[in-house]
Amino acid sequence: MAVTQASSKTSSKGATTLQAKLRVSLRNNFMKPVATVAKLFAGNVPEIDALSMPKKQLSSAALVASAHAMADAAEKYSDTFTKNGLPQDFVAQLRSGGGGFTTSSPPTASASSGASSSGRSTAAAAAATASPASAAQFPAGSPQPA
Repeated sequence: MAVTQASSKTSSKGATTLQAKLRVSLRNNFMKPVATVAKLFAGNVPEIDALSMPKKQLSSAALVASAHAMADAAEKYSDTFTKNGLPQDFVAQLRSGGGGFTTSSPPTASASSGASSSGRSTAAAAAATASPASAAQFPAGSPQPA
């Protein structure tokens, strides 16, 4: 019985640690690059709240829901995000970035396929180089930056 309890406790700690790592990865590698590019157009995008970084204290389920809402809002402007350095599949990466939360297993290959050798996604690397001077405009008919 003591062995079973110890094993259970160790397993629980491991799952908690994994959840924390998955939350950090989702925030930093998938959500932050989108939020960084979106800031360039903050005053001109009605969905800006969905394109902003959520609070750090969110539960895993709430963070995944926020990532999906961010993906939905960003999808409308995908051309602008890709012109500013995010990969063509950044919306899919954002949606799958939280895939490990439901199964408590490591992210799937598709979720980590955007990771570079440094562990950052291609979206994160692209957002680090985006600047207002090189920013592309949102699609025709959408509000344009001043």
